[in-house]
Amino acid sequence: RAGPLNQEPAGTILESVTDRSIAFPDVWGLGLAYRSPDGSLTIGFEWDRVEYSIIGKTLDSPVVDASQVTIDDANELHFGVEYVFLETRPLIAIRGGVWHDPDHRFRYLGDDPFSQALYRQGEDILHVTAGVGIAFKRFQIDFGADLSQNSDVFALSAIYSF
Repeated sequence: RAGPLNQEPAGTILESVTDRSIAFPDVWGLGLAYRSPDGSLTIGFEWDRVEYSIIGKTLDSPVVDASQVTIDDANELHFGVEYVFLETRPLIAIRGGVWHDPDHRFRYLGDDPFSQALYRQGEDILHVTAGVGIAFKRFQIDFGADLSQNSDVFALSAIYSF
């Protein structure tokens, strides 16, 4: 038998255990923020350079030849706004933003149809974010949402200072 989905009888040892290392991408970023004179409005922008290509250098796949797979470095762009209602007690903040999540999937460069299907090029995704926070003297609670065509992520956090 041959092929990437070769099924052996249960209990068959296909390969011995080996040490493998995985590289994680380095991220370099630069950001700017503006806060209004009264402190109620903050506008921020961030650029991140993500060096995804380092992952491909440690790819060790039994399915595809690593020299036939590539992944590009990419730029992430983030923009956000926060408004704090300073007259209220407790303080209430509302937040919104957008960010660009560039395609960072492996792409297959060879001619094998199975590997072409496995390592297809993806697409860039635009995320929309929103949140609200309430800050008391010693306690703070925040809720945030990150919405995109592929997934929606919600987060809730609480901080108590003593």
